[in-house]
Amino acid sequence: MLIEYRAANLKSNKKNLIDKGPSKFKLWLNSHWPDLVIIFSLILFAAAIRIPKLMEVPLFADEIADVKAVYKMMLEQTVHLRSPVSPYTGPVLHYLLEGFMKTFGVNIYMPRILILILGVLTVPLLYCWCKSMGNRVSGLIAGLLLSLNLPHIIINSHIAWSNSMTPFFLILAITIMYYSVKNNKGPLLIIGGFLLGISLQTHPSVLVIFPGILIWYLARRDIGSRLKRPWPYLTVFAVLLGYANMIAYNLVNKFASVKYISQKQTYAFINRPSISTYFTSLLAELGELSKAISGVMPRQVFPTGLPLSLTILYISWLIAEMVFIIVKKRQIMPLVLLLSSLLVMPYFNKAYPGGITIHYISFMIPISFAIMGLFAAEFINIHKWIINRRSASIIFAALITIVFIAYPAFQITTYYRNEIRDGNTNTPIIAIVKELRKARDSNEEVFVEKDLERFSMIAGNQLLWTFESLLLLDRTPYRLISEGMIVETALDNREKGYRTWFILTTNDFNKASEIISLKPIMINPGPGNDGSYGLFNF
Repeated sequence: MLIEYRAANLKSNKKNLIDKGPSKFKLWLNSHWPDLVIIFSLILFAAAIRIPKLMEVPLFADEIADVKAVYKMMLEQTVHLRSPVSPYTGPVLHYLLEGFMKTFGVNIYMPRILILILGVLTVPLLYCWCKSMGNRVSGLIAGLLLSLNLPHIIINSHIAWSNSMTPFFLILAITIMYYSVKNNKGPLLIIGGFLLGISLQTHPSVLVIFPGILIWYLARRDIGSRLKRPWPYLTVFAVLLGYANMIAYNLVNKFASVKYISQKQTYAFINRPSISTYFTSLLAELGELSKAISGVMPRQVFPTGLPLSLTILYISWLIAEMVFIIVKKRQIMPLVLLLSSLLVMPYFNKAYPGGITIHYISFMIPISFAIMGLFAAEFINIHKWIINRRSASIIFAALITIVFIAYPAFQITTYYRNEIRDGNTNTPIIAIVKELRKARDSNEEVFVEKDLERFSMIAGNQLLWTFESLLLLDRTPYRLISEGMIVETALDNREKGYRTWFILTTNDFNKASEIISLKPIMINPGPGNDGSYGLFNF
């Protein structure tokens, strides 16, 4: 009897194991492994495009001020409600960079590496959002468009600005919110709301997208039942929580952020909006977005008519899907987000100069590509019978190659080549910092000449500030010196028995060389080939 019972029990356990089947993880993996492959491939591809020239191009901008502020925060262990550099953005960049450098070390590469990582990760996030709205094809096309987009590479993946992070946090928030509503997962909506508040901290321009998010949520057919649940109200609270430090700062300081923007940012902010200023700004904004999504930036040289032709192609592609969404009433989220941003921003902002300073609209680029990816997938699905024909498939493949690979690759290589040719590269600056690290003894002083401030970088930065920040991050002690103190300082240090290192303009090097024998280590042309400076020792 005992043997029969054990045999029966063994059969029962075996049956239970068979009934259980594969684990939830295996089931999820079986259905999502193509997504994992695509995501991993997009990350590798986006990183491979963005890593070259990370430190060299573009010239260091006023990101240098943020880097100096982070270094000071690390030394003094201070707490900030707002950015220590600008009163209208939060300290998200500064605390992320502080944690990043504490984890991986303090050096001159860390600020741009952090932005590189966030820029690369925005690509698979865009894939996930588009795939959840459409299919893998729409997600893949949107991801490829963003991977090879020159403004996203140069600005949102290279420059260590706070608003360089805006597309990452905004697309992350939007993706989570869309997934939450689609799958009725209320708690995720709260997380998305909190991240929306964080994205607002990176730059106040994000505020223009809020009406679009509200319209998208309220336009759902089941909105009545959704409003009876706590999730939308908790999400509003989560947005405020994500922006809480900035709210506290403005309450304590009598809305200092608003005052600063209206009084100091007059190059961009419209204090007295009117119909005339609105439509002037709207036209400028549309022109800038057209260039941004087609990857056009200054100092690119193309065959006559090529940029305009391909810009028209990109814009036609975008408008076609916007019309398709309106007619078919499908996936309105990216459409209302883009329209909200485009229509609200010109009321407040008038600065659309293009180039490096397109950061006001940079978050609209991935949203535009989401719309374009959805349309491309719909087009392929509807016209499969055409694409299956040999001649049509060859034409289609050629068009895809031009749009996704040849044209963007040509843009990127042309931009880098022209920037380097024109002297707009950080390579000589970094070379001086590296040389000091290698050749200087620990007891030898470094003096940076104040007159280097006459060399302009970009976005208000100066060569002097750049050297200050890089030497700080490289842990190289330095002192500022005026032209009249060069000779005296060199002679004093010689009496003490060690060499003195100088970073000087070549004009002041020539003047000092009439009295003492300064040895040139390296002499470089100034940014934009304007004058020259170098590293010297005595």
